[in-house]
Amino acid sequence: MPIKKISAKIYPYSPWIYADPRTHKAVQVIDRPTVFILINNTKAHLISKTPVKCLVDSGADRNLFPASSGEAVGIKIKSGERRVFGGIGDIKIEAWSHKVVLHVVNDFKISTQVNFSYNQEVPLLGMDGFFNKFSKITFDEDRRCLVIQGRI
Repeated sequence: MPIKKISAKIYPYSPWIYADPRTHKAVQVIDRPTVFILINNTKAHLISKTPVKCLVDSGADRNLFPASSGEAVGIKIKSGERRVFGGIGDIKIEAWSHKVVLHVVNDFKISTQVNFSYNQEVPLLGMDGFFNKFSKITFDEDRRCLVIQGRI
């Protein structure tokens, strides 16, 4: 995919509800930097029908999505390259890497690697595979929004 420049795109933070793991009752709402994407499995010529709400996470090394997101577009998860990721504490997450195209809803698309895991619930867009596709990503806390600009 050729590199092209994009002007600044602004994405308001969206509320995420956190629930108590024992009672499943909402305990807190936090505004988080998110974008909505569609996953395009170019091998099978399938694109997701429902946008996926992804957390833009500067603490994530790579893109990490729930396996169900890939399966929804025909990706055979365990056919990808197996990787093991470290998380918070000593938690290890097994995932499989696949090349896909992510369409940021109503804006742009990027060709990238996404790691899919059966042990991941929140889709994460990370440094290698999302942040490195752009010149600048800004978390604007005053305006409660994410600003993405530069190359793709």
